[in-house]
Amino acid sequence: FSSLRLRGVRHLVAHDVRLRSGDTNAPLFTVKEAEFIVDYQRLKSGQFELSGLRLASGHLTLPLGLQTGKSLVVSNINSDVYFVRGDILQLKNFSAQALGANAHVSGELKHLWKFRFAQAETDGGTNSWQRHLRDVVEIAEQLHFKTPPELTITLQADGADLADTRATVVVRSEEATSRWGTFDRLEIRSSLTPSASNNGVRGNFLSEIAGFRSQLGLVERLRFEGDTLWTRNMEQLLTNNVRVTARGVDSRWFRFSNASAELTSFQENT
Repeated sequence: FSSLRLRGVRHLVAHDVRLRSGDTNAPLFTVKEAEFIVDYQRLKSGQFELSGLRLASGHLTLPLGLQTGKSLVVSNINSDVYFVRGDILQLKNFSAQALGANAHVSGELKHLWKFRFAQAETDGGTNSWQRHLRDVVEIAEQLHFKTPPELTITLQADGADLADTRATVVVRSEEATSRWGTFDRLEIRSSLTPSASNNGVRGNFLSEIAGFRSQLGLVERLRFEGDTLWTRNMEQLLTNNVRVTARGVDSRWFRFSNASAELTSFQENT
């Protein structure tokens, strides 16, 4: 950081903070102002301990692989972070911009130090999480929104027990164009919750597109629904069910008011 000063009795303010490990493939985080909140009660007893952190005008760059040269950039990060007894980190009032969307995040992380990213495999030293994120970025780059979409994320996770994770992601957008066509409205909902049936993790996915138009014709409403069931460590997909519903289809070759299909797959026991 470039400077550090005291604000009041409990607050230390650092300017132009930069965080990065020695790895060139590691994330880079910079923030214009980071305010460290000191636990006053602990300080009175002679112990220096932080109770919170406020970030203003942050910038996060996540490399997506050494060979690709691509990165996911999250800008204008503003957030309040609180450190709670019991190795708990609470995230509040988080806002940022990424992939042309306005993002809002809230949640709670326990035992943050126990979270582990997958180790680098092949593909030019690209981690598995980077490959998944790169797929999302490549799709998002082909979407052009008339107005910025809204992204909302809520998360409760424990690094000591990932099967207890609860997470919800919601994306809402108005008119947009892509190489596949245009649509009037898009809404995506995805969630993860513990599964009581097999002590694993259950996932749900819902995507609705209204007014989809392409060179092939018009679809008034297109709906995708999915349910997945994972093992407790989320390393193996046990079952997968996908349902597709289309309404008001009008193409050059056929027309119909309603159509649906369902696909189910599962892992056989060996």
